[in-house]
Amino acid sequence: MFSLNAGYRPRKGVTVTAGVDNVFDRTYAEHISRSSAAIPGYEQSLRVNEPGRTLWIKLQLALE
Repeated sequence: MFSLNAGYRPRKGVTVTAGVDNVFDRTYAEHISRSSAAIPGYEQSLRVNEPGRTLWIKLQLALE
């Protein structure tokens, strides 16, 4: 999986961060997915894939 992100600080106490997770939209599952947890009495036969390409943005404000 390949991800890109960047941040910008326009002034003290304000940060804007944005990114793209899974840039190439590949199918993958984390090694610890819901189905891989060992639960007594349940057969582990299903792998839970993670979401495809995800765009996100975050605003962080420091209140003083």
